[in-house]
This record gives sequence, C-alpha cells and structure tokens, in this order.
Amino acid sequence: MSDVRTIRVFIASPGDLAVERAAFQQVLEELNAGFGDALDIQFEPLGWEDTLASTGRRSQEVINREIDRCDVFILAMHRRWGQAAPDAQSYSSYTEEEFHRAFHRWQKQRRGKPQAPEIFVFFKHIDSASMADAGPQLQKVLDFRKSLEETRQVL
Repeated sequence: MSDVRTIRVFIASPGDLAVERAAFQQVLEELNAGFGDALDIQFEPLGWEDTLASTGRRSQEVINREIDRCDVFILAMHRRWGQAAPDAQSYSSYTEEEFHRAFHRWQKQRRGKPQAPEIFVFFKHIDSASMADAGPQLQKVLDFRKSLEETRQVL
C-alpha cells in the first residue's frame, strides 16, 4: 500500500455563499469516497469555518497560514466583496487579502519557486436587476472580475 497524498483545498468567499461553500466541500468528500483510495489521494477542505472551530475566534493570521499551506485555492464570488479588513494594510476585505496571498504564491511558482497553489476563481451569475444598481459591494466584485479577465492570469 502506498502513502496517501493529502491535497489541501482552501475555499475562500464572502459570507453570501454559504450554500456554495458547502457544495464545494461535498464535492471534495464525494471525490474522496469515489476515487480517494484508488488514487491514493485525500482532499482536505479548508476555510475560515475550520479556523473559527480550531481557534475559538476568527483570526485572519491563522487563516493566512492555512492559505500558505494549501495546494489548491478556490475563490467563489457573487454580490458581496467581503468583510472590511481594517488591519489588512492595502486590502479592502479579508477575501481580497486571501486571494492576493494565494496569488502571490502562484506568481512565485512561475519564477521557479515550489509549493504554490493551483488557483480557481468562480463567479456566481448576477441577475440583471442587481447589475443595474450594483452598489459598492457588488461594484468591487465586478471590478475585480474585470481585472482578472483583462490580465487573463487566473480564472
């Protein structure tokens, strides 16, 4: 029997995607049940909920350490940009900080440094009524999506 490889998957999103976060976790559990033993892999879903459960408080520093150790980083976005991050220096939300932390690791990999995550970004469909009057949270999401589409580095 060979060693089982654990693939740590960090799931990031603002608070408006609880159902989608649960769906990502369920897919990973189904992959583990269906293919894990045969392929000697185990997907380990991670997210802020796990950090909250393990520390008893929401600590962005603990979350950042999990991002630094993940193999896959998934970001899901919809209408909310995320919780304001007054202690996050140049980031306007903790979600933005989490993405950029993973993205900077990914960029280092392109320069030959190991241990960078695979990054996947998903945007949930936004109805036309919401698009017509975006508001500040949704506008930040739309601007972020546009910047990703223009640079074509991650999507």
